[in-house]
Amino acid sequence: TNGFYGQVIADMFAETEIAPEYAALKARVEKMAEKYNAAVAKVNDLKDDEFKDFCSRHLYEMAADTIMSILILGDATKRPDLFDNSAKVYVRYAAAEVEKHSDFVADATPADLANYRKQLLNYIVYFKSRLLLSKRLFLYTRFLCIRKKDAHNVRPFLLL
Repeated sequence: TNGFYGQVIADMFAETEIAPEYAALKARVEKMAEKYNAAVAKVNDLKDDEFKDFCSRHLYEMAADTIMSILILGDATKRPDLFDNSAKVYVRYAAAEVEKHSDFVADATPADLANYRKQLLNYIVYFKSRLLLSKRLFLYTRFLCIRKKDAHNVRPFLLL
């Protein structure tokens, strides 16, 4: 959110030679970069560190998809026989991913964090109970195996 990836994307566009036959794909990637910059601006304008942390994964994914799209367009320009189809497929996929993350960040508000905290606590309680159940099953299975092998030396124990 400090503008580093936005600058990297701008520099890559300036430095990467992209063939004219990929102009439509380049325009699509430029729109992806604009959406990324708009999402970063929205998060920074709110000046809420917790919200920034909440959105950071989405911003990172948007930047990564945009950078990889520029890289594959550069590769397709140099070796169209190898990368033409990959560039067309990946840029389409990446544009959809950037759109998804852009929509998430655009619709998110700091007030949403309370809902996510509550849901996260529910998941923690659920997985903790599942882990405890797995532990009990493991101990019980182990108890049965020991019991069958050496039944006269095993004292029953209380399962938690």
